[in-house]
Amino acid sequence: YTQALELFRESGSRTDLAAMLNNIGVLERNTGNRRAALAAYQQALAMFREMKQPVGVAGSLNNIGNLYLQQGQDDLARRS
Repeated sequence: YTQALELFRESGSRTDLAAMLNNIGVLERNTGNRRAALAAYQQALAMFREMKQPVGVAGSLNNIGNLYLQQGQDDLARRS
């Protein structure tokens, strides 16, 4: 993921970069690094919002909600 992330940054493809950040968030969540997961999801969310891409925004919010749900934070999950 690290190499791909750098290549997307170099290419200037913000959509692909935001999608990769979501993927990194999934990896971090699955390996138990919830802080890093949330940070990656929030970066992706900000980028998708800036680009006005509702599908990307929805995917990022879904990932954030799933993370909160896994942590037992149901209220935060519902708001995501």
